[in-house]
Amino acid sequence: MRTYSACLGAALAVAVCSGCALSWRPSFVAGSRQADAATEEVDELSTDRTGSSFDPAASGLAKAEATPPTSDEAFADVLGELRAIGAIDPAAERELLQELHDAKPEHYQLVVDQFRAALAYRKQLAARDAERLQRQRDDETQHAETQLAAYAQRQANSANRPWPDSATLGQALPADMTLASDQSTANPLVALRSATNVNRPPAAETASRLPPPPASLARARQNAPQDAVLPAANRPGSPVAPYNDSQVLAASHVVDDRADAASDWRGELDATITDMQAVLAPAPRTVDELHDHLRLRMLLMLAGRNDDALAPIPGANPAQQDFWGKQLFALSAYLDAANTGDERARAAATLRHLDDARDRLSDLATLQVRNATFVTRVDGFGLYEPVPKAEFAPGQSIIVYAEMVNFRSQSTAEGYETSLGTSYQVVDETGRRVDGAQFPDVQDVCQSRRHDFHMQYEMQLPTRIYPGPYQLQLIITDHSSNKIGQADLAFEIVDEPAR
Repeated sequence: MRTYSACLGAALAVAVCSGCALSWRPSFVAGSRQADAATEEVDELSTDRTGSSFDPAASGLAKAEATPPTSDEAFADVLGELRAIGAIDPAAERELLQELHDAKPEHYQLVVDQFRAALAYRKQLAARDAERLQRQRDDETQHAETQLAAYAQRQANSANRPWPDSATLGQALPADMTLASDQSTANPLVALRSATNVNRPPAAETASRLPPPPASLARARQNAPQDAVLPAANRPGSPVAPYNDSQVLAASHVVDDRADAASDWRGELDATITDMQAVLAPAPRTVDELHDHLRLRMLLMLAGRNDDALAPIPGANPAQQDFWGKQLFALSAYLDAANTGDERARAAATLRHLDDARDRLSDLATLQVRNATFVTRVDGFGLYEPVPKAEFAPGQSIIVYAEMVNFRSQSTAEGYETSLGTSYQVVDETGRRVDGAQFPDVQDVCQSRRHDFHMQYEMQLPTRIYPGPYQLQLIITDHSSNKIGQADLAFEIVDEPAR
């Protein structure tokens, strides 16, 4: 199916809060139904940059008399960009050539620009997914190694601990258990064994009560050699070894280790902090090493060492540094019950720091386009009337509402400035481009950091388009952070749209 260029509809609007201003369109007031600002837009277009009078008739005549470029001329203009794309991704070059083949020569440059934006967005998503998968694998491997090391250390500690004397052992026994006097001095273990044999449950029943090992430890054991997991006497096919004193000794002292750790968690926490400080690299060279420094800051905060926790993090970029600083400030404010006894006051102070932390974290996050939908009217942020059914006729004017999240607002003398660009394209069910255009950039200035940014787009569908399912791809570019977000809206072209 051949593609056709459609007329770009009238307006692109952005709703703003009280105290905020846009340089190119009046503001929406939340909850109101403001009249259309078409008159002001016409007045702005009626004067050029030099202040001279603008003649629409003369401009239209000049455009009509202009000779469109030939296919060879238009292709020569985009050949350099086409070769640059092919050097990186030959498959993308072939896809772009197909789109150029289906487009008119005067639209070649627009097709290339939109293709580059979509290609950059896809690569950004692929890189993020690969990084997340690798990070998850590294965390699982590190956790399994830590579990195995801790298990081996407990076994080594219990094997090296001496057996207590008879007096200490007798005090540790329950009231209904005693040591035989004629055996306590010779071999206390024999007396203990005889005392504990009374009403002892079967071994199978005792084993069934034990909790299962951690999943990560089980996976690590499966990957380890059989000789490293089972003693020689307990391997399959080996004779069952008799009950010996070393096994009883090791089992009893593992329980003692856990009891000691539970009785003094602060000491264990301080020991963990000391161990981490000893092994951490002063200047992180990898993401994992940087994350270890962040984990150390959390442990320092739990230990009450706020000054150390809030120290600068080596290797962190400014956005990461600000986020973690604000996040730790928030935790410190909420846990500081001594200085601020009122829980509501602590909650308010915590929220203030959390809001700042969220703003810093949004600079690190991907640009997201939320709640994109076809609407019949827009009255403000979150105030819109969606169409009953996304069915439209050829040449029909449509309105799209969308909200932007994780964009960057730069602080200027006039206020917080946000700069966004938008393009769209219509593709059929095979992915072939049917129509598309670029909207004017949006420059928004607000006295407070904006969190309720939304835009509405008015556009006209092609007049010569076949009935069937289509998709509208809305591509948003944040000029301040060079982040790209996309939203896809499915619709259908019918002869008689739903009312």
